[in-house]
Amino acid sequence: MASIPSYASETYGLKGSYEVEINILGSDQASIKKGMLEGLKYLVLNISGSSDDLDKGKLKKLLKDPQQFVTEYRLEIDKDKNLKAYYSFEGDSIRQLLIANGLPLWVGKKPKILVFFPCLLQDNLALSLEEKLQNTCKDTVTSLKLKAFQRMAAIGFPSLDFIDLNLFDLLLPLSPEQFMNKISKRYNYEDWIYCSNKDEFGMEKVIYNCFSSITPKNLEVLDLSFNNLIDSIKQRSKLLIDDQVRSNIFINLEGINSHKILQQALLELEQQIIVKKVSLTGIKDNKVKILLNISGTKSDFIKMAAASSNFSKNPSYKIKDSLNFIYKVSL
Repeated sequence: MASIPSYASETYGLKGSYEVEINILGSDQASIKKGMLEGLKYLVLNISGSSDDLDKGKLKKLLKDPQQFVTEYRLEIDKDKNLKAYYSFEGDSIRQLLIANGLPLWVGKKPKILVFFPCLLQDNLALSLEEKLQNTCKDTVTSLKLKAFQRMAAIGFPSLDFIDLNLFDLLLPLSPEQFMNKISKRYNYEDWIYCSNKDEFGMEKVIYNCFSSITPKNLEVLDLSFNNLIDSIKQRSKLLIDDQVRSNIFINLEGINSHKILQQALLELEQQIIVKKVSLTGIKDNKVKILLNISGTKSDFIKMAAASSNFSKNPSYKIKDSLNFIYKVSL
């Protein structure tokens, strides 16, 4: 099983390089190559943001030769005597693999999801959350935490304080959906998932069924419900790059106070994966006007710009047929 790579602050889908840590069974070439395949699968999953992409026929064939995407690897033995392989992958080659197979790139922020299991309230309400996890819900919640790391999502649990319990007693028997909507607003979460192992008669089952903020009326098994939720969230920030579709767009940048900052902004635009050509067309005070030739549409560039901490929308500067941003210098 793959452990979780450390995540840089930059947008994950656009990183220059990736290192993935995999537990492998031996130092023989077959085990090393199998580890490469697992690492590549995790990268395809997380850079594309889609849980079903690995099933695509053409991509499945390319995954049979993962070695071509690995720049280097090393083996180490940890304190528990487990053999670990660390594989380095070059970001552009993975992205070109996805683009060539008609797959998207995920350029969004890490999803935040509020999770609630009614079984956390069982046995003893005075127990801490960690103590509860050691009892009836431990295996299921631990499994969900691993799935969240594998899908690059951050999950949180309600504190189950007096306010939460009052909402639970008031709303949950009548409307679990209403309870989750209320409690998610309290913790400032846009998305949530609710999972229970009880049927409508209160009898416990082996399987946990869930519904979420995107499927509030449909019960699904945990794996399916969680993957569908992550796919839906990440869909909001996906680029499907088609080099056959080209667009010219004008952008206006405010905050360009020196030649050095101008050069930095132009270079950053040139390095965007969908940008093919950058042309400076005008300078006035601390504002510049730039013509971009891109693969895709204007909405694709907006998604791309949103992934950069240096570009933010400028609501006060409105020019027709242009996109308006404030450029924030990263030092």
